[in-house]
Amino acid sequence: MVNVLAPENYPYQERLHKEITSISTICPSLAEIDKLRVVDAVLREGLRVFSAIPFLEPREVPKGGRILHNFYLPEQVLVPTITYLTDRRR
Repeated sequence: MVNVLAPENYPYQERLHKEITSISTICPSLAEIDKLRVVDAVLREGLRVFSAIPFLEPREVPKGGRILHNFYLPEQVLVPTITYLTDRRR
């Protein structure tokens, strides 16, 4: 889920709202925060898509190597990736 505010994600909005309003106080305990599964999922997805790391992340080519855009990448080679661009599909 890239955009929780998109109309098609209304069920997630409802679940998120219900979970947030279930907190009993303005300053919840860590135990209460740990129980917020939907909030956790939305935050993790946001960090996955809009990475907090502004530089390249290394990925290792799996066993057997891979062909990517007509280029052969041998196994165990580290390939730099930009998470922000990796998650952009058109």
